[in-house]
This record gives sequence, structure tokens and C-alpha cells, in this order.
Amino acid sequence: MIEQQTCIFPRFSAGEYRRRYASVWAEMEKRHVDGLVIYGDSGSHNGNQANIFYLTGYRDPLFSYALVPLGEEPILIMSNQLYLPHAKTMAVVGNVDWATWNPPERVAAELKRLKLDRARLGLVGLRGIQKSTLPHEHVEGLRSALPGASWEDATEILQQIRKVKSGEEIERLRKGAEMTDATVAALRQEAREGMTELQLAGIIAKACSSLDGEQRVTFIGATPMDDPQIIFPRQEPSHRKLQKGDVVLTELSASYAGYAGQIHRALVVGSKPTPAYREIFEVAREAYERVLSAIGPGKTDEDVRRGAIPIKEKGFWTFDALVHGWGLTIEPPRLDLLEIALIKRPQEPIVFKPGMCMVVQPHVLTADKRRGLQIGSLVLVTETGAEALQKYPMEFVEI
Repeated sequence: MIEQQTCIFPRFSAGEYRRRYASVWAEMEKRHVDGLVIYGDSGSHNGNQANIFYLTGYRDPLFSYALVPLGEEPILIMSNQLYLPHAKTMAVVGNVDWATWNPPERVAAELKRLKLDRARLGLVGLRGIQKSTLPHEHVEGLRSALPGASWEDATEILQQIRKVKSGEEIERLRKGAEMTDATVAALRQEAREGMTELQLAGIIAKACSSLDGEQRVTFIGATPMDDPQIIFPRQEPSHRKLQKGDVVLTELSASYAGYAGQIHRALVVGSKPTPAYREIFEVAREAYERVLSAIGPGKTDEDVRRGAIPIKEKGFWTFDALVHGWGLTIEPPRLDLLEIALIKRPQEPIVFKPGMCMVVQPHVLTADKRRGLQIGSLVLVTETGAEALQKYPMEFVEI
């Protein structure tokens, strides 16, 4: 492993990486897997590289592979020879090469060199909002090049290991949350009527970079409170200009060295919230506070749902997930009050443990589904309950 002081990118300690590798090897032994073939790409705001980044410290502009022989340090095979010098600077592993113009052939050659061409191999794909695996062309190429190997889906190995964060990871998440708070503070100070949503994104970008952070998610959408056209922020900021009487819906994440906070706050432009939006906000805040109180060691998904019951009792709907796991990407669980959720997501049971991170984010819609807003924060499960890592006040932001 490359020494930390030689690198211009923040790194975890050598002990932290040894812990991660030991956890992966232990799970491989349980499954009688001789090697892992891990794939990641630059999709989902780089969240699709969570497993590669977790083990190697590298994020590729296109795609990359990490090969993990049982008991040995990962080997990184990245996408493009053009990026190879950067990869060798950023990665924490010593064995780094590029995929050539035939990635399956290059990966297969490395597995042959490792004498894993007749081994039991686990394919580790992507797991964020939805589960997916490797590109079909790559899988077919690997099977063709290694006919003596046996293959199985091992995506959940990394998924389960990453659920509980270490102390070093939590320290980074705190920094990411602080930077994310700073984006809302910057909007409050600098945003003005007449600016476009893209100009708001510029304010956010400046706030991130001034703190040595990175933009991760910048969802922004403005709409008139008296005639709303959206209930969820736009996934790409538009050229629409802010007008007096607008509500601005946001979902923002800024990251420190790959670890991001997440915050949802609503802004109002040149006026106070209308009674309808004020009521939505108060229902969402009550649900948020009750769900936060329902999260802690040994608590379950059913405790979360009971905490959110005011939304149902008061005749409102939900749209986005009530709670989702968070780390290097969106993680399980994704929890909803299914009877009032407009999107019927698969629900996953969970027993909360210290070190897990969640985004608690009630998204409340009026009975006619025309008005809605979301409030939320990144939350850490502690030994005694839950701590909101986002410290920005839970309030309407007036600009």
C-alpha cells in the first residue's frame, strides 16, 4: 500500500484499509469465493464507484475494475491509459494498470496471472437506488475467456460491509455534512430574485470549492407557491429565473474526499410561505422529528414507520423515500409509509446499529398532490440514538 504522505489526495490510514480488506476476505471465506471481480463506473454522481473507491481510493471518469484475490490486496484496472498517471497518484494500492481497448480480455489475463482462471469467482456489481451488475459485453467476454471458472453474484458482500461506518469514515461524513450546510447558508446570503436556477448552482459550487469540497448532488427547482408546477426539485438546474412568491425545492450534497452530507431545505423568494406551504412544512417537520427519535440501536423499520404516522393521519401523501441509507452512495434500506407513498418501492427490513448513516427526508404532498416539499438531513446512528449531522436549522430559508 502506498504511504499516505506521498499523495496529494486525502487518504484513510493504512489500518483502516487493512480493516476493510480483512472484512472482505472474511466474507469471501464464508462464501467459499476465491476472488472478487468488482466493477464500477461514473454514473449516479459517482456513486456507482462506491465499491472501487472504498477498496482502492480511486474514482475513474469512465469505469474501472478491482480484483480481490482471497487474502491479497486489491488490484486496480482502470479505464483509459490517458488517466493512468492520475490513477497511480490517487489510488492507495500498488498494482494499477489500464484496461486496454478490450477490458474483459485484460481482466481475464490478470485473473489467469493470479491463477484464478479455474476458481470460484464473485461478480460485484452496482447497488444504489436499484441493483445492477456488470455490462453484458464484459460478462460474456469474461465467461468466454475463462471457461473453467465458476461465477456467482457477490454484490451484497461489499454492500453489507459498507453499511456500518468506521470512525475515520464518520469523521469524513461530518466534514461533508458541514460543507453541505455551507451551501444552504450561501444560498441564503447570495441568492436573489431574478437569478436563474443555474446561477444558484454556481453559488453552491463556489461554496463547495472554497472549503476544498466537491459538488455531489445539486437538485434545484423553483415554482410559484400560488400555482405550483413541480413537487420535487429538477435534477438539472434550469434557466428559469426566481420570481417573488416562488418556493425553491432543493436536494443538496457536498462531499469531502468522496464522503457527502445531504440536506433538503425549502427556500421562499421575497415573501413568507403561504398558509398551504407552511402547513406542509409543519407536518414534514413533525414527522422528521418523530422519525429521528425512532432511530437507534436495536430499533427497526417499523419504528420508523410509526414515527412518520402524522403524515398519514393528517391526510397527506409522500413521494420520495421517507428514509434511505447513505454513505458513498444511496444504500439500503429505503423505507416508506407504503399506503400513502405514490411510488411503491421495495421495502427492506432493518435493525439499526451504531455507525449506520441514514438520510431522514419526509417528502409531504397535499391531498390534491399539487403542492409538496421535502425537508431532511444526514443522520448518524449512535450508541444512544440518532444524531443529525446536518446542523443547518430546520426552517424555511427566506431569500
